[in-house]
Amino acid sequence: MSDASDRRGTRQRDFEDLQHEISGADVGRMRRFLSPDDDRSAEGKRKKRELERIRQTLADLMHDPEYARLYVLLGNDLRQAETQADVALAALRVDIDQMDHKIADMEANAARGPD
Repeated sequence: MSDASDRRGTRQRDFEDLQHEISGADVGRMRRFLSPDDDRSAEGKRKKRELERIRQTLADLMHDPEYARLYVLLGNDLRQAETQADVALAALRVDIDQMDHKIADMEANAARGPD
């Protein structure tokens, strides 16, 4: 068999495998083309249905005034915690920069041997 016919056969097999993956058919070979999250794959379709179920559940829950109130409070608390974490990280960055300068000064002023 020539290289050209080998490539045609490989391309044809790849095309057929892709079509099987899109249709969800199992041909006994490892899936190579679609990611598990792709909406055309069986796993992707399952994940999409599950995500839609979760969205619908949340929409249903938001009709409950108490749940909606708690949801908003949680969102506010999370934003506040993120802001506090950002402030703490910024302070730590300043401390690290100061320590880096102190280390650089100590190294610059350190006694050195002849070598």
